[in-house]
Amino acid sequence: MPTSNHPASRAQRPLPTLLLSALILALGLPIPILAQIFSRVFVPAITLGSKTIKVGPNNSTKTISFGLLTGPVDAVIAASFISLISSVILIGALGIVRHVSMHNVWGWGLVVPAVANLLGQVGALAYVFIVHGQHKEAGSVEEVRFVDGRYDTNGTLYTTEAWACMMERFYASQEPWAKKSCSDLKTGRILTIPMTVCALVLAALSLWQVQRRGGFRWLLHGQGRMAMKSESIPL
Repeated sequence: MPTSNHPASRAQRPLPTLLLSALILALGLPIPILAQIFSRVFVPAITLGSKTIKVGPNNSTKTISFGLLTGPVDAVIAASFISLISSVILIGALGIVRHVSMHNVWGWGLVVPAVANLLGQVGALAYVFIVHGQHKEAGSVEEVRFVDGRYDTNGTLYTTEAWACMMERFYASQEPWAKKSCSDLKTGRILTIPMTVCALVLAALSLWQVQRRGGFRWLLHGQGRMAMKSESIPL
């Protein structure tokens, strides 16, 4: 049977909990906030290509326009939100498990957000670097010409980061925004690496806390060291 309140859960010292909470905040907040800042930059909307398709029973046509690939930027922003939200949940669950209730549902409150955060960060990291490798910057100005007041890429699609960096390389004088946007978007993409490392540490910390309270036996059945004994675990 799942356990509920237990005297041992209230015997924990507050200082270690505060230190663990501070560690979670340090791992889960600053880098994601920076990733948000660096990813939210100005890049003008632009049409890189279009395609006409037939739709409906009357074979009427519809033209679809293709713009910059914003998926990598969206992935960085989504990953940062996942880190921020999961960190707040982890701190709440940690405090409850250590000082309020030993019900095993709060153990899941430690494990699920941490694992979800890790999976989200790994997925975002893989996605942004794969797309970055598939849609590289143009090698020369001939691949992205400025003709009759518009850019012509001959139908080639580019990510937001690649476009900003191409504008800096080839058209810096007429696109003054490009230098900062290129640098910031690169930084935002690279920040997915430390966000993933931090997510791994947070997952390890959460599993460590669960293990000290009985491990998966406690999670699944509410039975474990803290559930069955009145001893207090120092940390």
